[in-house]
Amino acid sequence: MEDFAQVLVKYAHEKYNSANYEQIGRIIYGYSGDGLADAQQFARRLLVNILLANGDAHLKNWSLIYSDKITPRLSPAYDIVTTSVYIDGERNYALNIGKTKDWYDVSMANFQSWADRAEIPWRVIKPHLDDVLDKARNLWPEAIKDLPMNEAHKKKIDGTLG
Repeated sequence: MEDFAQVLVKYAHEKYNSANYEQIGRIIYGYSGDGLADAQQFARRLLVNILLANGDAHLKNWSLIYSDKITPRLSPAYDIVTTSVYIDGERNYALNIGKTKDWYDVSMANFQSWADRAEIPWRVIKPHLDDVLDKARNLWPEAIKDLPMNEAHKKKIDGTLG
């Protein structure tokens, strides 16, 4: 397994400012053993991180895994945290997507720009984003109620979906 700081030959202190999500997407789409499926999953996770107000999805929190010791694949998701509940006034995610880091300003146009710059066909990404939005709107509010977490944090997460 190697994280994207390793893939892009970046030091740990460069994990927030030396790359963007377009670069990660381009590498996943172009080099993964199943580039299309992994790029679609990456787009889904990007949107989930934004919806959950995770400002810490930096280069070291995205990885490739080599299950057969040869072929890279997007690793399972890890270290997804709702950082906004711990950092008052936080509005930014870790890396740029479509020229923005502000999760309140991001739109489908930013995701389309991301797909274009990553050289991933938008038509294969958009349905996955639509599905994530649908699930976030329809399933998350009820699911959040049952999570073993601080009630104030639940309200803050619910407010990001709102």
